[in-house]
Amino acid sequence: MKIKRSVSIVAVMCAVLSLSACGSSGTSAGSHATIPDKVEVVVPWAAGGGSDNATRQLLLASEKECKTSFVVSNKTGAAGATGLEAGARAKNNGKTLTDVTAEISLLPHLGNTNISYKDFTPVMRFASISPAFVVKADSPYQTIDDLADAMKAGKSVRAGTTGRGGIWDIAAGGFEEMLGAKFTERVPYDGGASIIAAVLGGHLEVAVLAAPEALAQVKSGDLRVLAIADDQRIDVFPDVPTLKESGYEWSAQTWFGIAGPAGMSDDLVKQYGDCLKKGWDSDTYQKFLKDQGYNATYMDAADFSQFLEEKYTEFGELIPRIYK
Repeated sequence: MKIKRSVSIVAVMCAVLSLSACGSSGTSAGSHATIPDKVEVVVPWAAGGGSDNATRQLLLASEKECKTSFVVSNKTGAAGATGLEAGARAKNNGKTLTDVTAEISLLPHLGNTNISYKDFTPVMRFASISPAFVVKADSPYQTIDDLADAMKAGKSVRAGTTGRGGIWDIAAGGFEEMLGAKFTERVPYDGGASIIAAVLGGHLEVAVLAAPEALAQVKSGDLRVLAIADDQRIDVFPDVPTLKESGYEWSAQTWFGIAGPAGMSDDLVKQYGDCLKKGWDSDTYQKFLKDQGYNATYMDAADFSQFLEEKYTEFGELIPRIYK
């Protein structure tokens, strides 16, 4: 009876502990998590924009390495908050990832959402882009100085941006603050494609958006770039000066990263990080980044996590100055 009792106790202990040392695997609960066969990736911006394009191309380059099928869901609205909230609310089982952009560090300080970087598990940062001040090809504003003079003179200069709290609205608002003059209106849109359409249709005098988003129309001769609002010129528009070169001390930048909901396992973070990095390293994706004007600024999960925390603090100080 004593032998039977001992065996029974051991059996119960193994059943309770499940994946403990009683089993032959020797692994802990929560390990063995694998990337699902189908993964939804939430993009908080409209299809065809800079965030959407960079994310889709990364996923295409990584599907084989990740051994899954990525499905992009564009969930737009509220300057990115709608999509970010959807991504944060998803289960942390690896079936949903989110394209996390600079807005995750901006929107909480504006009261637009309670979601912050704390509601996500960073996987990697894969690119950043510079904002551009863009006008229609036949615009009377030939230079950024022309645009600034018009703003100072109180002329009607409507600027299309990604809306209050969006990074391109921050870029426009920071330019206003530095210049000491305002646009007639900063008009909100859900993405670069709709902003460009409004400029081409004569509904806006200027677009403040991601430089890559205007590339096709600049090449076709429909749009013209006045300045790049970053610290240095970009390869895709090498002849376009930065704001600082033109005497305007202001710059801004956004970034794109992949994150899961808070609490996603370290196991999944590593698997996603490894396979997405292989896609990022591919010649195809690197060529895409260069040709389309993106900055190839990679960060792994640990560095991206620290970066998000730092930017959250930085924008917490900037926002009150932009939106007085």
